[in-house]
Amino acid sequence: MDADKRHQLRTNELADALASLRDLKSPHFIYAGAALAVILIGVAGWLGWRYSQRVTAERDWKRLTDSCADLAGGQADLIAQAQAELRAMIQARTTPVVRGYARLELARSRVTQGMTQPEERQAAFAEAVSLLEELRGDPEVPAQLDAAGTFLLASTHESLRQLDRAKELYRALAEDARYAGSPYQDLAEMRLADVDTLGTPVVFTPGDPPPPPPPATQPMTLMPELVPGAAPSIQAAPAQPTLLTPVAPAPAQDAPPPAPEPSAETDVPAPQEPTTEKPQAEEPATEEPAEQPAPTPDEPPTEPGETP
Repeated sequence: MDADKRHQLRTNELADALASLRDLKSPHFIYAGAALAVILIGVAGWLGWRYSQRVTAERDWKRLTDSCADLAGGQADLIAQAQAELRAMIQARTTPVVRGYARLELARSRVTQGMTQPEERQAAFAEAVSLLEELRGDPEVPAQLDAAGTFLLASTHESLRQLDRAKELYRALAEDARYAGSPYQDLAEMRLADVDTLGTPVVFTPGDPPPPPPPATQPMTLMPELVPGAAPSIQAAPAQPTLLTPVAPAPAQDAPPPAPEPSAETDVPAPQEPTTEKPQAEEPATEEPAEQPAPTPDEPPTEPGETP
């Protein structure tokens, strides 16, 4: 192929490309491009919305978890702050699941306050019933969360002695097919069997008198010391005969001589010289002990000087 032929073919290809560029201004191409742009913008917007929803859900779940931890802490100021946070989450545009759990946890906390604080009983139970009714009326709430709210609502009516409403909720929870496989169905059946006994008044009837005590087989005797007014008696042991040894009497001492009377010649009596002779003590006479009679076998021996 010569050079002229090749140059002519290249010129035709360039003309075709320029002709196709002129076709971009046709309405079909413009509409197709606009539709593609709209689709791309929609996909980008949907992805951005999903990302923002995921971020918001994670933040809401964290708020819900922190609030539940404060409720379980037991401190009054933390419980009040957690309840205020849960009320704010219910009013905000949160996801249905987070909103449902917020209602359930707030209602459970208010029921606990009504049980432990008598002054808060009426207001706490009223708010709990309202929250649980809203939970059951939300169609976007999962069935398991709805079952938990229904059981708590029935228990609240049971605590308020509204037994007819409690039985109705227990029966709906036990028979509804939406709650199949939920553990709250078994609990509802158990409470439904026991709730009728709460309405039966308790009647106390007098019982039979106690049986008389059995008669004593042996008479009971009291010791003389325990009988009032009785003098205590002491039983003396039989005395053993003893021999008395006589004691020798003390030797008699001579009386001192009388003092001489003063004479008329002198006013002062003359002193007497002391005597150096010692009086001789008389030897005491020994006496043999008296012979005591031997005691007879029938009577106990007696000591000397004692009258038998």
